[in-house]
Amino acid sequence: MNSPYRFAGGAAIASGVIGIIAFVSLIGFLVLRGEASQNGVVPIRVHDICVILQFLFLIPVVIALYNLIQELSENPC
Repeated sequence: MNSPYRFAGGAAIASGVIGIIAFVSLIGFLVLRGEASQNGVVPIRVHDICVILQFLFLIPVVIALYNLIQELSENPC
Protein backbone atom coordinates (compact mmCIF):
# COMPACT_ATOMS: atom_id res chain seq x y z
CA MET A 1 0.00 0.00 0.00
CA ASN A 2 1.68 3.18 -1.20
CA SER A 3 0.86 6.37 0.58
CA PRO A 4 0.75 9.45 -1.65
CA TYR A 5 3.30 11.01 0.69
CA ARG A 6 5.81 8.15 0.50
CA PHE A 7 7.79 9.74 -2.34
CA ALA A 8 7.90 13.06 -0.48
CA GLY A 9 9.23 11.29 2.59
CA GLY A 10 11.99 9.65 0.58
CA ALA A 11 12.82 12.97 -1.03
CA ALA A 12 13.06 14.58 2.41
CA ILE A 13 15.48 11.89 3.59
CA ALA A 14 17.57 12.25 0.43
CA SER A 15 17.62 16.01 0.91
CA GLY A 16 18.91 15.57 4.45
CA VAL A 17 21.66 13.18 3.39
CA ILE A 18 22.71 15.51 0.58
CA GLY A 19 22.69 18.40 3.05
CA ILE A 20 25.11 16.53 5.29
CA ILE A 21 27.39 15.86 2.30
CA ALA A 22 27.23 19.57 1.40
CA PHE A 23 28.15 20.54 4.95
CA VAL A 24 31.11 18.13 5.02
CA SER A 25 32.37 19.41 1.67
CA LEU A 26 32.13 23.00 2.94
CA ILE A 27 34.20 22.07 5.98
CA GLY A 28 36.64 20.32 3.62
CA PHE A 29 36.92 23.50 1.59
CA LEU A 30 37.70 25.55 4.69
CA VAL A 31 40.36 23.05 5.78
CA LEU A 32 42.01 22.68 2.35
CA ARG A 33 42.07 26.28 1.24
CA GLY A 34 45.42 27.94 1.39
CA GLU A 35 47.63 30.30 -0.47
CA ALA A 36 47.04 28.55 -3.79
CA SER A 37 43.59 29.20 -5.17
CA GLN A 38 43.35 25.69 -6.68
CA ASN A 39 43.39 23.83 -3.35
CA GLY A 40 39.71 24.12 -2.55
CA VAL A 41 38.09 24.02 -5.98
CA VAL A 42 36.72 20.47 -5.82
CA PRO A 43 35.11 20.67 -2.34
CA ILE A 44 33.40 23.98 -3.07
CA ARG A 45 32.04 22.66 -6.40
CA VAL A 46 30.74 19.54 -4.62
CA HIS A 47 29.08 21.84 -2.09
CA ASP A 48 27.43 23.93 -4.81
CA ILE A 49 26.08 20.86 -6.62
CA CYS A 50 24.82 19.31 -3.38
CA VAL A 51 22.97 22.48 -2.40
CA ILE A 52 21.25 22.61 -5.79
CA LEU A 53 20.24 18.95 -5.48
CA GLN A 54 19.06 19.47 -1.91
CA PHE A 55 16.64 22.19 -2.92
CA LEU A 56 15.41 20.18 -5.91
CA PHE A 57 14.65 17.25 -3.60
CA LEU A 58 12.68 19.58 -1.33
CA ILE A 59 10.19 20.52 -4.07
CA PRO A 60 8.11 17.30 -3.68
CA VAL A 61 8.14 17.82 0.10
CA VAL A 62 6.69 21.30 -0.26
CA ILE A 63 4.01 20.05 -2.66
CA ALA A 64 3.07 17.18 -0.32
CA LEU A 65 2.85 19.53 2.66
CA TYR A 66 0.65 21.90 0.65
CA ASN A 67 -1.68 19.04 -0.34
CA LEU A 68 -1.81 17.81 3.26
CA ILE A 69 -2.72 21.26 4.55
CA GLN A 70 -5.43 21.56 1.90
CA GLU A 71 -6.90 18.19 2.91
CA LEU A 72 -6.90 19.12 6.59
CA SER A 73 -8.48 22.50 5.97
CA GLU A 74 -11.32 20.93 3.94
CA ASN A 75 -12.01 18.18 6.48
CA PRO A 76 -11.39 19.50 9.99
CA CYS A 77 -11.65 16.95 12.77
